[in-house]
Amino acid sequence: MLNFIVKLKFRSPIHFGYKEKTYQLSEITASADTIFSAICNSWRLLYGSKELEEMLNAFVEGNPPFLISSLFPYYKDEFYLPKPVGVNFSKLVNDIKKAKKIKYLPINCLAGKIELGGYSNIKQGFVLKEDTEYIYFNQEIPRIVTDSITSYTDIFYVQAVSFNREAGLYFFLTINNEAFLPKIKASIYVLG
Repeated sequence: MLNFIVKLKFRSPIHFGYKEKTYQLSEITASADTIFSAICNSWRLLYGSKELEEMLNAFVEGNPPFLISSLFPYYKDEFYLPKPVGVNFSKLVNDIKKAKKIKYLPINCLAGKIELGGYSNIKQGFVLKEDTEYIYFNQEIPRIVTDSITSYTDIFYVQAVSFNREAGLYFFLTINNEAFLPKIKASIYVLG
């Protein structure tokens, strides 16, 4: 069994929707099923439908060749996880309003006892060591839909997320069958 942390660096804006046909809102993270679907799509593009079916059959038979987590944000060399539910951070940051703004904590703050030593800035819900302009920003991208019969066009907007040059998303990857490692790596590489 091999364990990896896979960092994804996005060169263009991304959109992770809340639900189907809701384009005006976008999450900054995605669940494991979303990244799994992306890996399967890349796998099919690289190796064909037959190879994809063989890989998926391994999951059905109870021998998953790999396991993945949801996507989580990173900034520089800090990996972040969502803040635990039910934990009061107001004593750690000495400010109730700041504590309510916390959405993501560095992994090393969550290891063992929760402490924020050295982390004094809260920006966009992230607990940071140093101040930064932004980690991500939302933007609205105009799109056009064209009626195939009347050629009538209508504009709509899609919210997308762009990350700072030093930020992106990561996920945990466990390889249970090392024979699949080259194909999994290639499939993830195709994603960007």
